Amino acid sequence: GRVNLRKPDHKFWLMETDEYDLNNGLPPVAQRTIFFGREVGAADRKLLPTYQLKSRTYIGPTAMDAEIAFLMANQALARSGKLVYDPFVGTGSILIAAAHFGAMTM
Repeated sequence: GRVNLRKPDHKFWLMETDEYDLNNGLPPVAQRTIFFGREVGAADRKLLPTYQLKSRTYIGPTAMDAEIAFLMANQALARSGKLVYDPFVGTGSILIAAAHFGAMTM
């Protein structure tokens, strides 16, 4: 079949790590770990500038970065019809991200 490199149907990744200096002064042993997998999702990076900290009118000393807040809301499966309760709301970074996905927030 034809190969489309611009918009492939599937993306595969090969990641390789080398671990050095883990032998407490002994001669180095290069341990190589290789991971191979298929990409199942990607970030929606175009929404981040809307919620960046620098675009907010108030930033507290513990304001969470928008990218981390969106990761947390996504892992919590924040969706329409779900309730997200943050008792330590602070400046509301997590609740803003959850509300973006349609969740009710408290």
